[in-house]
Amino acid sequence: MKRLKRKQLKEDEFVSIVTRLFNFAKRRKKEIVIFMSLIVFSLLLFLGQKLVSIQSAKSQNRLLKEIIELSESLEVHPENIDKLIKLGGRGKFSRLAFLKVATYWSERGEFEKALQVLERVSPQRKDIFYFQAQDLKAQIFLKQNKPDKAIEIYAEIERKKPKEYPLDAIYFNKAKAYEEKGDLASALTLYKKLKDEFAHTYYGFEASLKMERLERR
Repeated sequence: MKRLKRKQLKEDEFVSIVTRLFNFAKRRKKEIVIFMSLIVFSLLLFLGQKLVSIQSAKSQNRLLKEIIELSESLEVHPENIDKLIKLGGRGKFSRLAFLKVATYWSERGEFEKALQVLERVSPQRKDIFYFQAQDLKAQIFLKQNKPDKAIEIYAEIERKKPKEYPLDAIYFNKAKAYEEKGDLASALTLYKKLKDEFAHTYYGFEASLKMERLERR
């Protein structure tokens, strides 16, 4: 008997809760509809953004693959330079096309052509491709016996301290530019900095060898 009574009380309590919830829903029908609409809208917006992001990533990967394939074919098909230039732009990977073309011209001693292409690498996105382009530009200036221009570029990169590009490489190349200029004191200062602060890196080791050679002069 007591068991049946407890069961009846529980059922009555459940019915009471459901009834209160139902009445609340009737009173707040408009607010609930708006709230649910916002949830559905937010979910659709999130899914839409995810879909766009996935499609964009696929597109960028296809572009990267095409740029790499075209750049690797330049030895046999130099006419593909025009195709690479057309792929160049401001996208995540598109500026790599300019970098590949500039490298091609630089390796063949066509420095002015290389510099013209590098000028098309936009500075708006300062990622690894931008700093690679700046580094290549400085290397070209060194080949043209213009160490001051190279030093200016490396000093600007050093000032920015980019996370996207190894600072020890910048110090080392800047030191080489000072060597080319004949400013051995500045070169030694940078080589020492590399030896002290980047002792366990490739450039730190190379800097120690450079120091020994310069100090023997």
